[in-house]
Amino acid sequence: AKENDLKAGFILSAVGSVTGAKIRLAKATSKNPNEIRMLKGKHEIVSLIGTISGDGGCHLHTSLGDAQGNVVGGHLMGEMPVFTTCEVVIGECEDLKWVREFDNCTGFDELEVRRR
Repeated sequence: AKENDLKAGFILSAVGSVTGAKIRLAKATSKNPNEIRMLKGKHEIVSLIGTISGDGGCHLHTSLGDAQGNVVGGHLMGEMPVFTTCEVVIGECEDLKWVREFDNCTGFDELEVRRR
């Protein structure tokens, strides 16, 4: 984001495969934010969506399929090493910028959309 001066980026499309991922499952709360699953082994990227802020911060969710066709998804919590390839198409809302502010109700930094 910083290298390309993105202020309000988003993932349009992503295809490829990875050798693992660290994801947070949907049952996370502000009091227990770390319901984490470590995926190991080769997985296809079924979905990768989210926002990319101007400060380089990302809020990404992914769905990954294993060799048996089982799919698991959640909030991406860090690295997702590429196995063969990963083609990611990124777009930007040029009149806007994304800012993350702490929300007392959710206990997480939440997206705020602002004009540039």
